[in-house]
Amino acid sequence: MNILKFALEMELDGINYYEELKRKSINSDLNNIFDILIKNEQEHYDICMKMLEDDKNVVFSDSTILSECSNVFNQLKNSKVELDIDDITDLLNHAMSIERSSALLYENLADNAKDENERKIYEKIVGEERKHYFILESIANYFNGNSDSEITNNEFAGWNVDGMY
Repeated sequence: MNILKFALEMELDGINYYEELKRKSINSDLNNIFDILIKNEQEHYDICMKMLEDDKNVVFSDSTILSECSNVFNQLKNSKVELDIDDITDLLNHAMSIERSSALLYENLADNAKDENERKIYEKIVGEERKHYFILESIANYFNGNSDSEITNNEFAGWNVDGMY
């Protein structure tokens, strides 16, 4: 199978999984974060589709996902939500696993890119997948009792992405 087609399938899997998480969640703030992740995964899917079609005009816009999720995460923390911690942690850990696999796949695509523009696009998507992982990890940490957990650009800048693999 073409690796780019596999990337498309992984993006669809991510979208479907976040939609499943939304159905299982009773918290509107958490659902808002899942909506942001769904939108972001859809953007990745659209970019990959254009690249598969050999569109030379593919542009990857800078993401605001960390600031978007940070605002919603702060609302979530302020709401003192009560959820089944074991269930939500298991679901978040699975989502983190999906994001980790996606980042590795896009790293492979970047390493084998046909040209510099393609390599840069894949590298940006790697960064996005790492941000998704960071967001999910921050939420999981919060539900595991780390009330200091935050989603900020500053936190992400100091985040050890090596732990992702």
